Amino acid sequence: MPEKTTRLCTIDALRKRAEKQLLADESKPQAALSPAQARRILHELHVHQIELEMQNEELRRAQAEVEISRERYFDLYDMAPVGYFTLNEKGLILEANLTAAKLLGVERGAVVKLLLSRFILPEDQDIYYKHRRQLIKTGEPQVCELRLIKKEGAPFWANIEATVAKDASGSPVCRTVISDITERKQAEEALKKAHDELEITVFFRTAKLQERTAELQTSNTALSESEERFRQMAENMREVFWLADADLAKLHYVSPAFQEIWGRSHRELYENPWLWEDAVHPEDRELADRTFLSISESGVPGQCEYRIVHPDGSVRWILDRGSPVRDAAGRVYRIAGVAKDITERKQAEAAVNRLQAELLKISEREKQLIAQELHDGLCQHLSGTAMMGSLLHRRLAEAGSPEAENAKAIGDLLKTGVDEARNLSHGLHPVRSGGEGLIEALLQYAKTATNLFHIRCTFRYDKSVRVESQEVATHLFRITQEAVNNAMKHGQASQVFITLKKGKEGVTLSIRDNGIGIPHKRPTSGGMGMQIMQHRAAAIGAEVAIRRAGKRGTVVSCTLPC
Repeated sequence: MPEKTTRLCTIDALRKRAEKQLLADESKPQAALSPAQARRILHELHVHQIELEMQNEELRRAQAEVEISRERYFDLYDMAPVGYFTLNEKGLILEANLTAAKLLGVERGAVVKLLLSRFILPEDQDIYYKHRRQLIKTGEPQVCELRLIKKEGAPFWANIEATVAKDASGSPVCRTVISDITERKQAEEALKKAHDELEITVFFRTAKLQERTAELQTSNTALSESEERFRQMAENMREVFWLADADLAKLHYVSPAFQEIWGRSHRELYENPWLWEDAVHPEDRELADRTFLSISESGVPGQCEYRIVHPDGSVRWILDRGSPVRDAAGRVYRIAGVAKDITERKQAEAAVNRLQAELLKISEREKQLIAQELHDGLCQHLSGTAMMGSLLHRRLAEAGSPEAENAKAIGDLLKTGVDEARNLSHGLHPVRSGGEGLIEALLQYAKTATNLFHIRCTFRYDKSVRVESQEVATHLFRITQEAVNNAMKHGQASQVFITLKKGKEGVTLSIRDNGIGIPHKRPTSGGMGMQIMQHRAAAIGAEVAIRRAGKRGTVVSCTLPC
């Protein structure tokens, strides 16, 4: 409203000046105009008047647009998101928009004529001073960041951009733009803090990584040394060390001893991983395959003994032990094994078995001879002496001699001696020849064991069973004796059941008791009794086995193939 009044006053002043100029022109003498001239001048005046009115209308329209633009400018200036200041050379605030006043926390009218430095934090005054000095010195735009403080409030970070300009009178002024960058500074501070923390973390992790690297280097050195020791050991050991996939389809390593034991180049084995099995004796291949398949599937170590045939036709015995190797997931993906040539041991065992078999034969033969001597010699002699004692007793009794009772006692003792000698003879040679000799001997032994050990000992058999060989029958009888003795001595049994049956696999002799049973974990090498039973079984081509009979008791079985 005040601006419009000013414009009206200006128009009135112009009109008065024009009327004064017209009066001055009319006071000058002028020539008289003809009617035509007067009409022409009047016409021109009308045209000029219209032109002036049109120009005046254009001026009014332009003035309106200028007013609208000016109002828009002031709206943009006041409502800008940043603070605008106009400062003089001394730093006094000449103009400020609403945002600038709001940033400083004062009224817009109260901020004018105040020093901007008044709102700068004391610690940052030097920054502002250098900023103004550089601006005045160079005349080029300058930017700085410092902290401002509101009239009543906390300080905040501000970005100041300033340029030099001239006002309407030509005096130099400073156009300054101030924006609040507190959030950006906080973000930078947080970023710096995070960066510092990251650097610390990286430092410690780098140190840990270096430590770990040193450990790995040490481990690698130790591993290399271990691998070298393993290589030297594997290449110099007499056993064959091997490493293959779980299905044995790919060989990863085999020691040079393979060539010596198998009689084939270990390089050939790398080319054909099944070369080792091709050399296995045909009768033992199924056992070897089953053993290593079981290791792969069950993940439990295993071993087996098999024969291999050298290219020259000679046969050697191998003890092959395999152990599963698991990956990170616990799956068996490889098998490591050690194969050992046990030919000499097998030959020694065969020689021992032959010797033991021969010793058993000699022992049985000697027992048979002693039993025969007892029966034919001592028993006959004692029997004759007993008969003479009986005759002497009758004669003394007829004569009424008091020595008759003594003679009778001597006769009875001689008869008892005869029985003992016969029992001893039978014990040394319990099985008579013939197919039924074993059954008769076991029937008699069951009665003897019942009376001798005060237990219940029974014997059941198939009538179809006939063991014609007296040697085989004697070994089976001795196995029964040993099993019953063990049941009484170690098993503390009160019942023993002896059975003799014939099946598809052959004749099976079984001795079962109700004792405490064998331990769940037994020594790999059995006791003397078990070894004797195994040797006797081996001597007749039979197999003996021992196992627990449920919760209590033990079962010893001996199977003689048909």
